[in-house]
Amino acid sequence: MRIIIIPFIVLATAVTFLQASLCGEGFLTIKKTINNYNITECNCKCTMQDNIFYIQSKRNPSIFHQINGVSILSENVDKLNININPSMNYFLSNKKPCGTNEVNQFQKVDLFIFTLIPGNSGYCYDLSGYFDKDENITSINNLVYKKIGIIKRNKQPLFKAPNRSSKTKMYLIKGDKVEVLEEKDNWLHILYRGKKDIKAWIPKCAVREE
Repeated sequence: MRIIIIPFIVLATAVTFLQASLCGEGFLTIKKTINNYNITECNCKCTMQDNIFYIQSKRNPSIFHQINGVSILSENVDKLNININPSMNYFLSNKKPCGTNEVNQFQKVDLFIFTLIPGNSGYCYDLSGYFDKDENITSINNLVYKKIGIIKRNKQPLFKAPNRSSKTKMYLIKGDKVEVLEEKDNWLHILYRGKKDIKAWIPKCAVREE
């Protein structure tokens, strides 16, 4: 008996940047590049704390980070270049980081993550985390993030363990989005959220372009 898992998100093409459909309705899709990262921002056009960011490394584009509840990404820790809708200028009059961040402390950092919070004189941007030059993410102040992969094969079997002999009758199809829980050698332990949550193993090549 063949068990088919209904696709969650289907990508229109194989891309370096994520497609606009990833953001869904009600979000403005903004794409940018900062250092070694391709970034898709899903801007809710409401409060900046509700934005969602998808961050892909140019060196490892098959797996990307999803970060919720932050406001902006920047290559600088001490100054921010922010494009703001004029209608929100009254709300975001302070476009600087909260307090003072020691620049020398972050010389090996490629990407900074900030969250807009209330300050003593209006709103300011609090440093929530960062990616270093080795593409490791560091969380500050309970930054919430997860690793995501998109299935690239037309039909990808699921495995009970990180070996070929544990193959099951279940499979994912091209375009399905999975959360990466663990990486082990050439395998990924993943979580698929459909009608029910399914945890399984897949080979890393399942989320790579062939």
